[in-house]
Amino acid sequence: MIIAIGDIHGEFDKIQKGMVDIMESAGEPVNFVQVGDFGLGFERPKRDHDRLTTINHFLKEKDSHLWVIRGNHDNPGFWQWGCGYEFSNIHFVPDDEIRVIEGKTCYFAGGAVSVDRSRRTQGIDYWTGEIYNERNLLGFKERIDILFTHDVYHGVSPFGTSSDTLKYWCERDENLMGDIIQSQLGMKYLYDSIYNINPNFSWYHGHYHESHLTINGDQKTHSLGILEFKEVR
Repeated sequence: MIIAIGDIHGEFDKIQKGMVDIMESAGEPVNFVQVGDFGLGFERPKRDHDRLTTINHFLKEKDSHLWVIRGNHDNPGFWQWGCGYEFSNIHFVPDDEIRVIEGKTCYFAGGAVSVDRSRRTQGIDYWTGEIYNERNLLGFKERIDILFTHDVYHGVSPFGTSSDTLKYWCERDENLMGDIIQSQLGMKYLYDSIYNINPNFSWYHGHYHESHLTINGDQKTHSLGILEFKEVR
């Protein structure tokens, strides 16, 4: 069983309860995939480590795993090889990594733009390099079954760049819209690269804190709400 989890923003107690309830009722190992804004970097490292150690204990008992991608509200240092915490059953998956989970080929890509970054402090509650920068996918031949990202290409979702909230922050950050457009180009490139090989892949993402299903031909895009648990089919 694969379960996708929406943004949690450091609510580790709540995600632990949700996962334990599912593991106890599933009767089989569970692979949880958390789609970013996990909330790493806002607390003291030891506090986060202790809380994650408890979660890892429950996962190990049930032979289950938690795969985590990078959100814009995460310190990206935890997703660099050798720089993050090391747990047996919690995995911080770097951008543009592929994992085969329960026979499904899964592609992971984190990052997004913090629209309110103008009120945040670098290294405290905001980190540069948050935008997804796609790798060179030219010649990409891998058939992907499931795409897990934090952001989404607006062309296959209900979201766009015309909201009043975004307008408000763009008036306070002259580079914001340009960075959002850059991020969207990366998302579109990733979408096209995967779609061209397998047009009926499934996409699960967070970031927008709303639960939606968007169908584009045979391709389905699932937007997850905060702390939403959704079985991946």
